[in-house]
Amino acid sequence: MSVQLLDYANDVTTSGSPVSAAERIRTGGGTARATEPPLVIRESSSVESQRWDAFVQSHPQGTIFHTQAFRQAVASTFPHRARYLTAERGGRIVGVLPMFDVRTGWAGRRLVSVPYGVGGGALAEDEPTANALADAAVALAAELCCAVIDLRGGASRLRGFERVDGYLGFRRELPANPSDIATWIPRKARAEVRHARERHGVTIDEGDEHLNLAWRLYSENMRRLASLNYPRRFFAALLEATRDQHRITLARRRGVPVAALVSFTHRDAVMPYFFGATREARSCGAAHLLYAELAEWATERGLRTFDFGRSRAGNTGSADFKRFFGFEATVLPYQRWTAPSMNVADPSPASPKVRFARRFWPRLPLCVTRPLGAWLSRWVTG
Repeated sequence: MSVQLLDYANDVTTSGSPVSAAERIRTGGGTARATEPPLVIRESSSVESQRWDAFVQSHPQGTIFHTQAFRQAVASTFPHRARYLTAERGGRIVGVLPMFDVRTGWAGRRLVSVPYGVGGGALAEDEPTANALADAAVALAAELCCAVIDLRGGASRLRGFERVDGYLGFRRELPANPSDIATWIPRKARAEVRHARERHGVTIDEGDEHLNLAWRLYSENMRRLASLNYPRRFFAALLEATRDQHRITLARRRGVPVAALVSFTHRDAVMPYFFGATREARSCGAAHLLYAELAEWATERGLRTFDFGRSRAGNTGSADFKRFFGFEATVLPYQRWTAPSMNVADPSPASPKVRFARRFWPRLPLCVTRPLGAWLSRWVTG
């Protein structure tokens, strides 16, 4: 089915006022059935959160990053404006595309789906609808003078978008029986978990009251990795927006906090998302125990998939740790549209400018990197 964008100057709402690019009506071309309702692409408000989330929940590629909860957390923490597109046919949602308008002084203005998330991109019932959403995003980018549209996911290559390599995903099916977790974890990783418990006295506590400790350990770990930490209020906003879909666990070595994990659940999957640790955590296997305990917890609750998030292809340490736990890497289907004839700066950790700055970050004290990283993260969106 071909999709045609109607002339913006002639587009009006039912009240007679002009509509933005995100609200322009798209109709089927010559191959569409005469009785088929037109496809309508418009900008969605947070008021429609229940209908939006119901579609995301029903779509096999839907993630927590597509949900209104993630929208709420980002919008309440950062200055980016949500530009969420909905595709409807006959009043029924058939596709969604969550995006934020991200303005950076050095990397240009861009639409990102979605910032601070591993996933994103268009969710649609069919490829023509996904391409219609992509066309609407391009029209919106032109209207806003955005140089780039970054989509962190999507089932198929969209019209006008190029594939972005460099990020790996790690997902693995959990066993149906919690008693099988012991054999689900590879032998060497299982030994690390056992040593953490028996040799090093590592214990696990659970609860939202560990938020402050989790954020402090996370920001310490990010400085050590030469990466920016997100602000504590983003953690708090995510927990508020995902009341029954998150879990904070804290690892202590003989009573001393050494590592923490903030995880989220969506549909039948669990995703460890924020990890923090001291230098001592590595020697006592605290990370191994945290992830093994999370897998046990998820299996007990009937979750079927352990989503280990993403790693940059060049970050061999992170990827190797996940492989050590029995996960195989797959290339994540990231996509990008770039405005014609525009030289766009690369804000990724692999860019020369970012690599140069990262050389100095671990040398700064935490009293500097914590507030500075939280402030800079509004322009470096992960």
